[in-house]
Amino acid sequence: MATLLGPPMAIAAAAAEPDFRFATGDVVLVKWDDGKLYYAKIRRIDRKTRKCVILFDDLSRGEANFSQIHSVTETTTEIVCIVCKGEVSEAPDEIVLCDKCGVGYHQRCHSPNIPDTALKEDEPWECTYCLRTVPNPHVYESMNP
Repeated sequence: MATLLGPPMAIAAAAAEPDFRFATGDVVLVKWDDGKLYYAKIRRIDRKTRKCVILFDDLSRGEANFSQIHSVTETTTEIVCIVCKGEVSEAPDEIVLCDKCGVGYHQRCHSPNIPDTALKEDEPWECTYCLRTVPNPHVYESMNP
């Protein structure tokens, strides 16, 4: 499991339990046994046992209960840049969340750089991948063997 999202994060208790809303192929966050969150791709869903076979971005596989699986857009106590995995968000390089996919980027890690106007609460901003409607390589890299 390679893409760690920093220290353990608080996830809203209303996880994917009774109404599991994910599908095979979805990229999700999995709260693993070490209490940390990892990016993974759902490979198979077993609704009877309420478990999924998941593929981590280092190509290792695992099995996770529905309660361990969370959307990449769920609110966490830590916001992390998907590119550099950094948690520090300070001017002039703050972390900005895409209004469409919810993924965070430092202003200087995103290409093209994110303008300061995107920091305004009422100013919508979408990452380059959502604007082009293409898969985000930072989320999907190594997840499609």
